Amino acid sequence: MSNSKFKYEEIIESIKHKISTNVYKDNDPLPSETALCAEYGASRITVRKAISVLLSEGHLYSIQGKGNYIKNVKKNKFSMRYSCKTIFNNGYDEAKLISSSLVTPDVYMVYNLNIAPNERVVALKWLIYEDGLPIAYDEKYLPYFAGINISEKSLKYKDFSDLVKNKISVYEMYQDLRIKGVNADADVAEKLRIPVGSILMLVELNVYDQSGLPFGWGKLYILPDKTRFFARTE
Repeated sequence: MSNSKFKYEEIIESIKHKISTNVYKDNDPLPSETALCAEYGASRITVRKAISVLLSEGHLYSIQGKGNYIKNVKKNKFSMRYSCKTIFNNGYDEAKLISSSLVTPDVYMVYNLNIAPNERVVALKWLIYEDGLPIAYDEKYLPYFAGINISEKSLKYKDFSDLVKNKISVYEMYQDLRIKGVNADADVAEKLRIPVGSILMLVELNVYDQSGLPFGWGKLYILPDKTRFFARTE
């Protein structure tokens, strides 16, 4: 029993060391259970226990049907958590999809999605309400791909990761987030029922796969007293 415990801890520490020294790099596949059993002279039960601990600690992530992959837990970094479900101070009561369509991309979509001008783009637009009043306006754009459902009945307010989960795993994507104060233009002001020029918080989001290929661009305009962010340093 004690030997089994020692062995799985030995495997954990060895894999952690390989991650920290870049023998295993971010998003590398972890060797198979069979290979790990042979490398460490351990049983499948022991190897699986070590993998389970590494998954729970965030050193690995799993993709169904593919296997386990390396997730380098880097220190001295600043990270911010973003989700359309948690960004609002008091949550929200209702999210109305006001538009879902296939559009010809403008120059900003071509740039942010890295697509050709003749490709089609899925454009989704929501108004977010609290106590019957609009508090945010959200635009999301992503390149059209076969299988995406853009019917208004099927679309609920959700993050990019949920919109494209049939195409790409959340563990295979990363996001660039930019936050700034802006003045509401006439279109946004009308939607939010505020004077033109009112100060808003703009959250702009670009979403990429691990190869750096863009597959989402979004702009969320929020009344400044209705938003919150969480950040952490490691």
